[in-house]
Amino acid sequence: MAAGTIISGVKASIALAVAVSPSLAESTKFYATEMAQRVIDQAVQILGGLGVTKGDPAERLYREVRALRIYEGSSKIQKLIIGNQLLR
Repeated sequence: MAAGTIISGVKASIALAVAVSPSLAESTKFYATEMAQRVIDQAVQILGGLGVTKGDPAERLYREVRALRIYEGSSKIQKLIIGNQLLR
């Protein structure tokens, strides 16, 4: 349940930001995916070996969040885009 909520929240935040402004979308994508990654990293740490067991919800979420961070440019690329927009 929580795993689906996190992914849905990230996707909804990005979709809303895209509708408002492309520059806001870049910042929102970066922030939402970075925060989701931090949360799942902590969950995997708490679960230990169980958190990386194939089929475990934490393991599945870890893969899904990682894919979101790469989609439309890695986090490093997102930082460069945001920085360029701020300098304009």
